Amino acid sequence: MSEEGAGSHEGAGAEDGTGAAMSQRRARRFVVSMALIALLVNLPLLTMVLDARRLSSDGVLVDASLVEVSSRSGGDPWVSFRLDRDVDPEQTLWAARVTRQTAEEAEASGVLPVRVLPDRPSVHRVQGQVRGYAGLLTTLVVDGVLVLVAVWWWRARRRAVRPD
Repeated sequence: MSEEGAGSHEGAGAEDGTGAAMSQRRARRFVVSMALIALLVNLPLLTMVLDARRLSSDGVLVDASLVEVSSRSGGDPWVSFRLDRDVDPEQTLWAARVTRQTAEEAEASGVLPVRVLPDRPSVHRVQGQVRGYAGLLTTLVVDGVLVLVAVWWWRARRRAVRPD
């Protein structure tokens, strides 16, 4: 290929706007991809918040049957329990980390107070349950990484678009 042919081929994209159109498509694809990733990362947290709100407004307090209390040295105890057959026909064995006082009271009485959504037994909260923040922390870290990637991309794109 001659130099003349190579030169005219390189300049063709810039003259007819296909280079800009490709850049626009790449930018749109990147933004859509980042939005989908952000949605996937934050969806479990959103679901948890919505379930917690519904549980506080529509949940009913029931006495669950205590199955087992297990304690590790120095840590909060875990309780295993089953909800009434009326609430959970499958009689799933559930577990929750609770305060020591809650575990002792449950061992003494054999029952555990649980707030549950009658139509969704998987959405429940044991009275005295210890909250964990690993899911929230993971979501915030991944969101931070997404923001850093978006800022990096935006800055790199501005440099590439800026005329010399």
